[in-house]
Amino acid sequence: MIFLSSINWITVFVTIAVVFIAYNTFQIIRYTIIKKKSEEAMKILDAKITDINKELEDAKKALKDKIENLKK
Repeated sequence: MIFLSSINWITVFVTIAVVFIAYNTFQIIRYTIIKKKSEEAMKILDAKITDINKELEDAKKALKDKIENLKK
């Protein structure tokens, strides 16, 4: 019991609070970095999807033209 009474409890709680705040700050920074990287990856994928859709539309038009030519 002498050991528990000799501890400065204010210092212990302040230290715990500082560690908690630091940990959460690093988690927020980590989340922000991951979010930024994922947004960049999503932009790249969106551009690829747009290009593929454009190619599919061009192929669709070409096939429609071929069908029209075959009907004639």
